[in-house]
Amino acid sequence: MFCVKRGQEWRAAAATAAVTGAAFASGRGVVVFFSQMGRASWIGVGCASAMFGLLCGILCRFAQRTGARTFAGVYIRLLGARRGATVGLVHGLLMVLTAGVMLAAAGKLFALTLPLYNAFWMGTLFTAIVALLLNLRGMRAMSAVGLPAVAICGAFYAALALDPREAAVHLRYETVLELNGSALAALLMAALHSALCASLGGVPAVCMADGAGRPARFGARCGMMMMILLSAANAAMMRGGERLFSQALPTALLAARWGKAGYYASAFVMWLCTATTLSAAIGALAGLAEAVRERRGS
Repeated sequence: MFCVKRGQEWRAAAATAAVTGAAFASGRGVVVFFSQMGRASWIGVGCASAMFGLLCGILCRFAQRTGARTFAGVYIRLLGARRGATVGLVHGLLMVLTAGVMLAAAGKLFALTLPLYNAFWMGTLFTAIVALLLNLRGMRAMSAVGLPAVAICGAFYAALALDPREAAVHLRYETVLELNGSALAALLMAALHSALCASLGGVPAVCMADGAGRPARFGARCGMMMMILLSAANAAMMRGGERLFSQALPTALLAARWGKAGYYASAFVMWLCTATTLSAAIGALAGLAEAVRERRGS
């Protein structure tokens, strides 16, 4: 019984970290929030992981205390109907924007990898269906996918970081890193990154609060999962060098060192991150709609 419960706690933490995949899928987000600060980026990685774990632990605590099973339900019960509705509007708009971006990104990935007519729309529809399935029965499927997703993404970026070959960037230009070495910038960007990730990770954190165990321990596990992902991704970006930081898809350029296999591997990892993030955005919007219905019914 103890092992089963412990396994549920780890799955809940992994699902919470996995839905933030869009923050590091293409590598661009890692460069913007961390790698451009150079050595100081590791301060940001550590702080972002700790703050993400803290926020997830707090959300889990609030969910257990209020009995809410949706992200929207937590802030409506804590803040009241009027202030909760304001927060819900802001969060809902963020989730609508996130869902739109994820659907467009998934469509582009399918268009780039499948030589089929209407591959873009096929990818959009397929990813939307997968994200919806991950939300069924209290995100039970997401709890099963979380650990494999974290393992796949972590291993992929670790492999990119360990490859000593130089990434091919054919354009000639100069990259100026204005924030290089700035610990203050690293801390500020880490705070922003953790807040954005918590707006997504809070969805499974609240939904799975019953099986998450103690909030403090749950938060520590979420932070550890985030540390694994961010450390591997930041190490990979740092391996690519400063010229890589100006690219739109640094991950794809790093994976290009592996030839065709790297191309499809990077596409799959980016799609996996896109699908899990979309599932969180859909779950947040569904929870908001449910909370509104409950308020109107009462």
